[in-house]
Amino acid sequence: MPSTRRMDPEKVKKILEYVDGFWETSKRKPSNREIGEYVGISKAMVTYYLQYMAKEGIIDYTGTEIITKKMKKDMALAEMRVMGSVSCGEPVSEEEIQEADADMVRLPRSMVGDGCFYVLVANGDSMVDAGIGTGDYVVIREQSDADDGDIVVFRLKDGTNTLKRYKRGDGVGILSPENPDHEIYKTYKEQSFEIKGVAVMVMKKL
Repeated sequence: MPSTRRMDPEKVKKILEYVDGFWETSKRKPSNREIGEYVGISKAMVTYYLQYMAKEGIIDYTGTEIITKKMKKDMALAEMRVMGSVSCGEPVSEEEIQEADADMVRLPRSMVGDGCFYVLVANGDSMVDAGIGTGDYVVIREQSDADDGDIVVFRLKDGTNTLKRYKRGDGVGILSPENPDHEIYKTYKEQSFEIKGVAVMVMKKL
């Protein structure tokens, strides 16, 4: 390997910027040949630069795989599809979007945590005091149970859906709105509804 004194800091910077930019636009990592053509150095010299950058902690490099800090951050994303709407009023049947046709949303794992997620568009005003209004995007973690006080997507026996705060009772499941103008729903057998997920985040359009 050539002396590190020959490692031009401007070329190091240029390589890093190129690799990050290439990843952002193409979602793949450039080859050493592509890097060399962009920076104006040989393919062999690119290898030396990548080894040097790895030694300095600028990137991770295995000899074939390049991973920058930006890539690591970008890779730690949760992908989720917008799967339709959910009633924030009286339970109704909402049209579900076929997965192949659904828009994709990507959010940092640091914001939503672990798990599998999907997105529903809120429809109605029964949850306004929880900060959820019509048109808001509600991020739902897929799970079939919930803790007392969670905001949950429920599917009732008749196939209708609603988004409500879940409160456990003695043999009673209480679906509680966050708007005093709306009624509380009680199910005298908790098995009369199915929990489809727990709301973890709301995204609003300004």
